[in-house]
Amino acid sequence: MATLIDSPEYSANEVYKIAQTDKVEGAAAGASFGGIGVSNEPHQQLANRTSFLYGRQQTNIVNIAANAASIATLFGLVGLHGIGAFGSGAWSWTVPANIMHAQFILVGGGGGGSSCNGSGALDTTYASGGGGGAGAMVQAILPVSAGQVYGGTVGAAGGPQATGGTTNLYLGSQLLAYATGGGGASFQGVATSAGGSAGTGIVGSGVSGVAFNGGFGSDGQSGNFVFAGNGAAGPWGGAGRAGNQGGVNAPGWGAGGGGAYDSDLSGVQYLGGSGGSGLVIVIY
Repeated sequence: MATLIDSPEYSANEVYKIAQTDKVEGAAAGASFGGIGVSNEPHQQLANRTSFLYGRQQTNIVNIAANAASIATLFGLVGLHGIGAFGSGAWSWTVPANIMHAQFILVGGGGGGSSCNGSGALDTTYASGGGGGAGAMVQAILPVSAGQVYGGTVGAAGGPQATGGTTNLYLGSQLLAYATGGGGASFQGVATSAGGSAGTGIVGSGVSGVAFNGGFGSDGQSGNFVFAGNGAAGPWGGAGRAGNQGGVNAPGWGAGGGGAYDSDLSGVQYLGGSGGSGLVIVIY
């Protein structure tokens, strides 16, 4: 039994319609339509079209797979895979497959606000503490490879009058960037309480990035002058404000804590507020 041999061809309005006057004619030497006969011609044309469409489908499957691979590579280049955030303490991030670049945002811990310590009902000495300084922020964009492990330490929040911790970025033993914490507010002398210093950001040599120093906390008391004593705002705000009989803790990442003041000059020591914790964000 012979079979029709399909050829991948497609022409519109090509399938032959057998007329009532056509005689049944099978394949034979000298038969119509190149020897296949009128009875086989429509089947041959439909087989050709099926072969043509099958070939197109196979080509599309290959093209779709190639496009999917290209899209995966593009996502790796432009950073559309995900975001990781890390709080206080040691942090670590392993580069997933198909990721070629990553952005690292480092924020140092915020400094704590100063305490107040009036020694008597009529004594204004140390009656108003200054605010803590804000930690620095660093943004770095690095070429990365699947399986590499980046990590370091997220700076802790500074307690009352204490400096916030440094947040850093390492690849193995290589230090790539870091953001120091904001300074804690402190008593500088009689009736003088200075706000905390600003944190400093450092980007290592050969690293593509930018560093933003933190802000200085507001001074508290200076002699007979009493200033706000609020903490410095972090990258997203959230500074601790000065508080009567106890400074307010900073709710924002890397922000400074508020200083304490004593409105009735009771002579009791009240503590300043703690700064906000540092932060690491990885965008990939």
